Amino acid sequence: MPASHGRTNTTASSLRKPLTTYMRFQNERRPTIKNENPGLSGPQISALVSKEWKEISKERKDVYVQQYNADMEKYKTEKANDSSFREQEKIELQDQVNDLKARMIDLEKITMSQKREHHTREQTADLIKMKKEVAQELCAMLEYHDSRISR
Repeated sequence: MPASHGRTNTTASSLRKPLTTYMRFQNERRPTIKNENPGLSGPQISALVSKEWKEISKERKDVYVQQYNADMEKYKTEKANDSSFREQEKIELQDQVNDLKARMIDLEKITMSQKREHHTREQTADLIKMKKEVAQELCAMLEYHDSRISR
């Protein structure tokens, strides 16, 4: 599965997360650096942009941070109101819950098998610990799922 690079699933929604502060800076500086240094490769240009980013003042970085924060608030509002995004989120949450339930069933089958095969107490204790962890994860996911679905 390819990395999303900070982007939401565009098949579910046209919403995109805002560019990070660094990406904003890079998009602003890359063309200038490329024009000033036409012989440089892409990685070399990226290295210069990165060096500049590390050296700019806090005040200048704060401008990018403010732009990012404003865009992120707008994104969050749009995301909350985007029904296609919410539907996809519901499907993904349900898939996660189903996966956890399947893990719990598998662990129960292993438990029954161990009882028949008379495994050691340590093996049984390890299995019980795993079941408890999966059960806790499932409970947490169900609570989260219920809170997200009821929106």
